[in-house]
Amino acid sequence: MELSPAQPVRVVLRLGRGFPYQGTRVWAVSISSAAGFVPMFTTGGTDNRFLGVRVTPELMP
Repeated sequence: MELSPAQPVRVVLRLGRGFPYQGTRVWAVSISSAAGFVPMFTTGGTDNRFLGVRVTPELMP
């Protein structure tokens, strides 16, 4: 999936049953980014972190 900078997108993944863990269930999911940016070089300020992708996971029954 290729996105433009700051382009929001919702991706729905069917994760299956997951794995039992301490009385609940967990899932293994991997997300990566091939590129990123350093905010201080694009918007100014002092934030020198290399940022690639912002993810907000949401579990739905």
